Amino acid sequence: MFPLLEEEIEVLPTLIKTRFAMSVTMSSHAQLKHPEDEYITIDAKPGWLVLERLAAEVRDEEMVAAYKNACTFGLRKT
Repeated sequence: MFPLLEEEIEVLPTLIKTRFAMSVTMSSHAQLKHPEDEYITIDAKPGWLVLERLAAEVRDEEMVAAYKNACTFGLRKT
């Protein structure tokens, strides 16, 4: 097991938002290539909703504090 470093926890909000952005972008791109395939876009709508909510309602500092609180038991010190 490799506990997260504090610096790693601090970049999680950016990484999470980036992952959602990539997911919805790839879904949109795939939909353009295969508009008949509904399966391709099954995660797009919830992905956009989560991404929009993260951008509008959740500050990165709040996310970092929540992750640090959740991971305190195994946090490695640098």
